[in-house]
Amino acid sequence: MITTNISNIFLIYLGLYLFVCLGAWFYSHVKQKRKTVMTPLHEVLHCEYCTSAYLVRVRQIISQCPHCKSFNKKNTK
Repeated sequence: MITTNISNIFLIYLGLYLFVCLGAWFYSHVKQKRKTVMTPLHEVLHCEYCTSAYLVRVRQIISQCPHCKSFNKKNTK
């Protein structure tokens, strides 16, 4: 029979718990890196005149506000 005290059992339990937590974190980290990065198709633009927000395509430079029908130019900095 193996004789041990309560502090050794507690340290073994903490070590196993830490090992499981780090293993789960590593697994989720590796799984997340495998995901492909998708570029967005639309972005939010705010109208300069009526200040409403609407979606435009990413490469579209000039767009028309659907609310007030005014033309807006995207700020490219």
